[in-house]
Amino acid sequence: MADASSRPVAPMSRKRSSAARRLRQAERSPAPVVRPAPAPVDPTRHVVIDGETLASIARRAYGDATRWKELFDANRQVIGSNPAQLVAGMVLHIPRDDG
Repeated sequence: MADASSRPVAPMSRKRSSAARRLRQAERSPAPVVRPAPAPVDPTRHVVIDGETLASIARRAYGDATRWKELFDANRQVIGSNPAQLVAGMVLHIPRDDG
């Protein structure tokens, strides 16, 4: 009678070894980066970036740069007395375009 240790051992099937290889590879791969959804755009406010003017903001908000005074009038408390003194980071109220 043959000893159990002398029995030939069947090689691992290719199917099983490639599945194991993929599993090991997946375990080593970095987790996918999950980014939060962008904040919804609020059309009633605008955060000033460096180099912007009331005219450039009016052009973007209303399609008409000459409407800058409407923005100035709505934001005097934030801007102060000089409409050319916008500072990056200021949060301006954008009145609705009723026109």
